[in-house]
Amino acid sequence: MGYREDTRTDNEMLAQVDNYAGAIKSTLNTVQGHLFRRMSALHTEHNRMIPLHQLPIEIFVQIVTGALEPFRTRGWSRRTHLGRLVTLCQVCKGWRDVIRSTPSLWTTIDILDPAAITSTAISLSANHPLNILGTLTPSPVRFWGNVPEKWSEFLDTLITHSTRWRSIQLIVASSEAALGIMTAPAPRLQSLEVKSSVPCRVDIQNGGDIFQATGPRLRRLGLHGVAAPWRSWVLGDLRYLSLSGLGEFAPSYEEMLGMLR
Repeated sequence: MGYREDTRTDNEMLAQVDNYAGAIKSTLNTVQGHLFRRMSALHTEHNRMIPLHQLPIEIFVQIVTGALEPFRTRGWSRRTHLGRLVTLCQVCKGWRDVIRSTPSLWTTIDILDPAAITSTAISLSANHPLNILGTLTPSPVRFWGNVPEKWSEFLDTLITHSTRWRSIQLIVASSEAALGIMTAPAPRLQSLEVKSSVPCRVDIQNGGDIFQATGPRLRRLGLHGVAAPWRSWVLGDLRYLSLSGLGEFAPSYEEMLGMLR
Protein backbone atom coordinates (compact mmCIF):
# COMPACT_ATOMS: atom_id res chain seq x y z
CA MET A 1 0.00 0.00 0.00
CA GLY A 2 2.78 2.41 0.90
CA TYR A 3 4.39 1.91 -2.52
CA ARG A 4 1.12 2.65 -4.33
CA GLU A 5 0.52 5.78 -2.27
CA ASP A 6 4.03 7.00 -3.00
CA THR A 7 3.49 6.38 -6.72
CA ARG A 8 0.18 8.24 -6.67
CA THR A 9 1.78 11.14 -4.84
CA ASP A 10 4.61 11.26 -7.37
CA ASN A 11 2.13 11.25 -10.25
CA GLU A 12 0.15 14.08 -8.69
CA MET A 13 3.32 16.11 -8.19
CA LEU A 14 4.37 15.48 -11.80
CA ALA A 15 0.92 16.55 -12.99
CA GLN A 16 1.23 19.76 -10.97
CA VAL A 17 4.68 20.38 -12.42
CA ASP A 18 3.27 19.85 -15.92
CA ASN A 19 0.48 22.30 -15.17
CA TYR A 20 2.94 24.87 -13.86
CA ALA A 21 5.18 24.34 -16.89
CA GLY A 22 2.20 24.76 -19.23
CA ALA A 23 1.14 27.94 -17.45
CA ILE A 24 4.68 29.32 -17.57
CA LYS A 25 4.96 28.47 -21.29
CA SER A 26 1.62 30.14 -22.00
CA THR A 27 2.70 33.23 -20.06
CA LEU A 28 6.02 33.36 -21.91
CA ASN A 29 4.24 33.05 -25.26
CA THR A 30 1.91 35.89 -24.30
CA VAL A 31 4.81 38.09 -23.18
CA GLN A 32 6.81 37.19 -26.28
CA GLY A 33 3.88 38.06 -28.53
CA HIS A 34 3.40 41.38 -26.73
CA LEU A 35 7.11 42.19 -27.04
CA PHE A 36 7.11 41.27 -30.72
CA ARG A 37 4.14 43.54 -31.41
CA ARG A 38 5.72 46.34 -29.41
CA MET A 39 9.06 45.99 -31.19
CA SER A 40 7.27 45.95 -34.54
CA ALA A 41 5.39 49.12 -33.61
CA LEU A 42 8.63 50.80 -32.48
CA HIS A 43 10.35 49.73 -35.71
CA THR A 44 7.47 51.15 -37.75
CA GLU A 45 7.59 54.40 -35.78
CA HIS A 46 11.36 54.58 -36.23
CA ASN A 47 11.01 54.14 -39.99
CA ARG A 48 8.28 56.76 -40.10
CA MET A 49 10.58 59.29 -38.43
CA ILE A 50 13.35 58.84 -41.02
CA PRO A 51 13.45 62.10 -43.05
CA LEU A 52 13.14 60.26 -46.38
CA HIS A 53 9.92 58.63 -45.22
CA GLN A 54 8.42 62.00 -44.32
CA LEU A 55 8.62 63.21 -47.91
CA PRO A 56 5.41 63.46 -49.91
CA ILE A 57 4.80 60.28 -51.88
CA GLU A 58 5.14 62.14 -55.19
CA ILE A 59 8.67 63.31 -54.33
CA PHE A 60 9.66 59.84 -53.10
CA VAL A 61 8.47 58.36 -56.40
CA GLN A 62 10.51 60.95 -58.33
CA ILE A 63 13.62 60.01 -56.34
CA VAL A 64 13.13 56.29 -57.05
CA THR A 65 12.44 57.02 -60.72
CA GLY A 66 15.62 59.08 -61.04
CA ALA A 67 17.72 56.49 -59.23
CA LEU A 68 16.51 53.71 -61.53
CA GLU A 69 16.64 55.69 -64.78
CA PRO A 70 20.07 54.29 -65.87
CA PHE A 71 18.66 50.76 -65.63
CA ARG A 72 15.84 51.46 -68.08
CA THR A 73 18.40 50.82 -70.81
CA ARG A 74 20.59 48.55 -68.64
CA GLY A 75 23.83 50.01 -70.05
CA TRP A 76 26.72 47.64 -69.43
CA SER A 77 25.15 46.25 -66.25
CA ARG A 78 23.46 42.86 -65.98
CA ARG A 79 21.25 44.25 -63.21
CA THR A 80 17.82 45.00 -64.59
CA HIS A 81 15.41 47.80 -63.82
CA LEU A 82 12.85 45.41 -62.33
CA GLY A 83 15.55 43.58 -60.38
CA ARG A 84 16.51 46.82 -58.65
CA LEU A 85 12.87 47.70 -58.12
CA VAL A 86 12.17 44.37 -56.41
CA THR A 87 15.18 44.99 -54.14
CA LEU A 88 13.77 48.39 -53.13
CA CYS A 89 10.45 46.71 -52.28
CA GLN A 90 12.30 44.67 -49.66
CA VAL A 91 13.53 47.72 -47.71
CA CYS A 92 10.32 48.12 -45.73
CA LYS A 93 6.56 47.83 -46.00
CA GLY A 94 6.16 51.55 -46.66
CA TRP A 95 8.47 51.47 -49.66
CA ARG A 96 6.86 48.29 -50.95
CA ASP A 97 3.36 49.73 -50.73
CA VAL A 98 4.30 52.95 -52.54
CA ILE A 99 6.33 51.21 -55.25
CA ARG A 100 3.72 48.55 -55.96
CA SER A 101 0.99 51.19 -56.22
CA THR A 102 2.94 53.35 -58.72
CA PRO A 103 2.35 51.96 -62.25
CA SER A 104 4.97 54.17 -63.93
CA LEU A 105 7.77 52.39 -62.04
CA TRP A 106 6.89 49.00 -63.59
CA THR A 107 7.00 49.89 -67.28
CA THR A 108 10.44 48.51 -68.27
CA ILE A 109 10.21 44.89 -69.43
CA ASP A 110 13.55 43.07 -69.76
CA ILE A 111 14.23 39.62 -71.20
CA LEU A 112 16.75 39.01 -68.41
CA ASP A 113 14.00 39.11 -65.78
CA PRO A 114 12.20 35.91 -64.71
CA ALA A 115 8.81 35.38 -66.36
CA ALA A 116 7.03 35.76 -63.00
CA ILE A 117 8.51 39.23 -62.45
CA THR A 118 7.68 40.23 -66.02
CA SER A 119 4.08 39.14 -65.53
CA THR A 120 3.86 41.07 -62.25
CA ALA A 121 5.31 44.20 -63.85
CA ILE A 122 2.87 44.09 -66.77
CA SER A 123 0.01 43.81 -64.29
CA LEU A 124 1.24 46.55 -61.92
CA SER A 125 2.04 48.93 -64.79
CA ALA A 126 -1.69 49.17 -65.52
CA ASN A 127 -2.14 50.74 -68.96
CA HIS A 128 1.09 52.76 -68.99
CA PRO A 129 3.33 52.61 -72.11
CA LEU A 130 6.00 49.89 -71.97
CA ASN A 131 9.75 50.04 -72.64
CA ILE A 132 11.01 46.70 -73.98
CA LEU A 133 14.57 45.34 -73.67
CA GLY A 134 14.82 42.10 -75.62
CA THR A 135 18.55 41.85 -76.25
CA LEU A 136 21.58 40.84 -74.21
CA THR A 137 23.74 43.67 -75.51
CA PRO A 138 23.61 47.15 -73.99
CA SER A 139 21.76 50.08 -75.48
CA PRO A 140 21.67 51.10 -78.22
CA VAL A 141 21.31 48.02 -80.42
CA ARG A 142 24.28 48.15 -82.77
CA PHE A 143 26.00 44.79 -82.76
CA TRP A 144 25.21 41.33 -84.00
CA GLY A 145 24.47 38.83 -81.29
CA ASN A 146 22.86 35.55 -80.38
CA VAL A 147 19.17 35.15 -79.69
CA PRO A 148 18.68 35.14 -75.89
CA GLU A 149 17.15 32.22 -74.03
CA LYS A 150 13.38 32.43 -73.43
CA TRP A 151 13.20 34.54 -76.59
CA SER A 152 10.08 32.90 -78.09
CA GLU A 153 8.13 33.16 -74.84
CA PHE A 154 9.28 36.75 -74.40
CA LEU A 155 8.25 37.66 -77.97
CA ASP A 156 4.79 36.13 -77.52
CA THR A 157 4.31 38.23 -74.38
CA LEU A 158 5.41 41.38 -76.23
CA ILE A 159 3.03 40.87 -79.14
CA THR A 160 0.12 40.51 -76.73
CA HIS A 161 0.80 44.01 -75.39
CA SER A 162 1.89 45.74 -78.62
CA THR A 163 -0.61 48.59 -78.21
CA ARG A 164 1.33 49.64 -75.10
CA TRP A 165 4.81 49.71 -76.66
CA ARG A 166 6.67 53.00 -76.22
CA SER A 167 10.21 51.84 -77.02
CA ILE A 168 11.70 48.54 -78.17
CA GLN A 169 15.24 47.17 -78.31
CA LEU A 170 15.03 43.65 -79.67
CA ILE A 171 16.99 40.93 -81.42
CA VAL A 172 15.20 38.68 -83.92
CA ALA A 173 16.28 35.42 -85.53
CA SER A 174 14.23 35.41 -88.73
CA SER A 175 12.23 37.54 -91.13
CA GLU A 176 9.06 35.97 -89.69
CA ALA A 177 9.92 37.26 -86.23
CA ALA A 178 10.73 40.72 -87.58
CA LEU A 179 7.46 40.68 -89.51
CA GLY A 180 5.58 39.73 -86.34
CA ILE A 181 7.00 42.77 -84.56
CA MET A 182 6.56 45.24 -87.39
CA THR A 183 3.00 44.25 -88.28
CA ALA A 184 1.64 44.44 -84.73
CA PRO A 185 -0.51 47.50 -83.94
CA ALA A 186 1.66 49.94 -81.97
CA PRO A 187 -0.02 53.36 -81.71
CA ARG A 188 2.23 54.53 -78.84
CA LEU A 189 5.57 53.43 -80.28
CA GLN A 190 8.18 56.20 -80.33
CA SER A 191 11.49 54.32 -80.58
CA LEU A 192 12.32 51.06 -82.37
CA GLU A 193 15.75 49.41 -82.51
CA VAL A 194 15.91 45.89 -83.94
CA LYS A 195 18.85 43.75 -84.94
CA SER A 196 18.77 40.36 -86.59
CA SER A 197 21.11 37.43 -86.02
CA VAL A 198 20.70 36.81 -89.77
CA PRO A 199 20.00 39.48 -92.43
CA CYS A 200 16.29 39.62 -93.28
CA ARG A 201 13.73 41.78 -95.00
CA VAL A 202 10.24 42.66 -93.80
CA ASP A 203 7.93 42.20 -96.77
CA ILE A 204 4.31 43.13 -96.07
CA GLN A 205 1.80 41.67 -98.50
CA ASN A 206 -1.63 42.78 -99.73
CA GLY A 207 -0.93 46.49 -99.54
CA GLY A 208 -0.50 46.52 -95.76
CA ASP A 209 1.79 48.82 -93.80
CA ILE A 210 4.13 48.41 -90.86
CA PHE A 211 2.46 48.52 -87.44
CA GLN A 212 -0.85 48.38 -89.31
CA ALA A 213 -0.32 52.10 -90.00
CA THR A 214 -0.92 52.86 -86.30
CA GLY A 215 2.55 54.20 -85.41
CA PRO A 216 2.59 57.92 -86.24
CA ARG A 217 4.59 58.67 -83.07
CA LEU A 218 7.72 56.83 -84.26
CA ARG A 219 10.68 59.21 -83.96
CA ARG A 220 13.71 56.92 -83.51
CA LEU A 221 14.53 53.99 -85.77
CA GLY A 222 17.51 51.65 -85.70
CA LEU A 223 17.49 48.61 -87.99
CA HIS A 224 20.53 46.33 -88.16
CA GLY A 225 20.24 43.46 -90.59
CA VAL A 226 16.50 44.14 -90.89
CA ALA A 227 15.14 45.90 -93.98
CA ALA A 228 11.74 47.61 -93.87
CA PRO A 229 9.39 49.18 -96.44
CA TRP A 230 11.36 52.43 -96.62
CA ARG A 231 8.59 54.44 -98.26
CA SER A 232 6.03 53.73 -95.54
CA TRP A 233 4.40 56.93 -94.26
CA VAL A 234 4.92 55.60 -90.73
CA LEU A 235 8.66 56.28 -91.19
CA GLY A 236 8.12 59.75 -92.61
CA ASP A 237 8.83 61.89 -89.54
CA LEU A 238 11.93 60.41 -87.88
CA ARG A 239 14.38 62.40 -85.75
CA TYR A 240 16.98 59.62 -85.52
CA LEU A 241 17.92 56.93 -88.03
CA SER A 242 20.58 54.20 -87.67
CA LEU A 243 20.99 51.47 -90.32
CA SER A 244 23.57 48.72 -90.87
CA GLY A 245 24.00 45.24 -92.30
CA LEU A 246 21.38 45.79 -95.02
CA GLY A 247 23.41 45.14 -98.16
CA GLU A 248 21.24 45.24 -101.27
CA PHE A 249 18.17 46.03 -99.14
CA ALA A 250 19.54 49.38 -97.95
CA PRO A 251 17.37 52.44 -98.70
CA SER A 252 18.37 54.94 -101.34
CA TYR A 253 19.50 58.44 -100.38
CA GLU A 254 16.13 59.73 -101.51
CA GLU A 255 14.33 57.24 -99.27
CA MET A 256 16.52 58.15 -96.27
CA LEU A 257 15.86 61.86 -96.79
CA GLY A 258 12.15 61.05 -97.00
CA MET A 259 12.29 59.38 -93.60
CA LEU A 260 14.12 62.32 -92.01
CA ARG A 261 12.20 65.19 -93.54
